[in-house]
Amino acid sequence: MSREVRKVLKTAQKKQLTGVKFSPRMTRSTRSAPHPGVFLETQFLQPLAISQAQLAKDLGISRRRVNELVVGKRSITPDTAIKLSLYFDTDPEFWLILQMRWDLRQALEKLKDVSTETSFF
Repeated sequence: MSREVRKVLKTAQKKQLTGVKFSPRMTRSTRSAPHPGVFLETQFLQPLAISQAQLAKDLGISRRRVNELVVGKRSITPDTAIKLSLYFDTDPEFWLILQMRWDLRQALEKLKDVSTETSFF
């Protein structure tokens, strides 16, 4: 078990986070997961030359909603995942998994920040 994982586990035990299980795999990757909106823009909108305004119109949602997604201020909801999957011929799970990975990475980063800021000794 790596030193980083032991540190996170120790912090969790100190804070008495019951019911939370940490595995070494959760902290293994140092590569940051992209926000699903950034992924949407770089892997779908730009290559297919689709503007945010056009996507919003085609999905029947506001341009603001699409823009907030793309800049990382909004999460992909199940409703949005279904609309994107129908539009781009993907699975709704694809979009929700991207969102889940982003959310998990953010939670781990917060936990890591708390563990480095707090000294228990």
